[in-house]
Amino acid sequence: MPPVYPSQKTSRTPVPVPQTFPTGTVIGSDRLELSLMYSDVAKPTRKARPLGVRGCEIYVAVAETAPTNPEDYRFVAFSTRTPELIKFKSDDGGKTANILIRWVNTKGEPGPWSQPIMATIPAV
Repeated sequence: MPPVYPSQKTSRTPVPVPQTFPTGTVIGSDRLELSLMYSDVAKPTRKARPLGVRGCEIYVAVAETAPTNPEDYRFVAFSTRTPELIKFKSDDGGKTANILIRWVNTKGEPGPWSQPIMATIPAV
């Protein structure tokens, strides 16, 4: 049996479910595209994800008002790097995109939802 040194771990550290949620801003956009920049609500000036977080799920609902039920949003991406480019269909131009995001840890367990992020989808 090989020796165990003090710097070596002998047990795994459990990965907690994310307790915070991401906050997002729509930055520069092109025709039928929105670019979403996100960060942790606890440290909004840093790009780093919280400890144990693999990335974030991004969901979108194209509607004038933000749906209150997360099931009314459709999954569009799992993002590990900010910004994330979200593409839309041609008939969505000029409509309002409502975006929800949430952190997911390395075990695939999701954290709480963000506040809805609203942006107009560029038509031209």
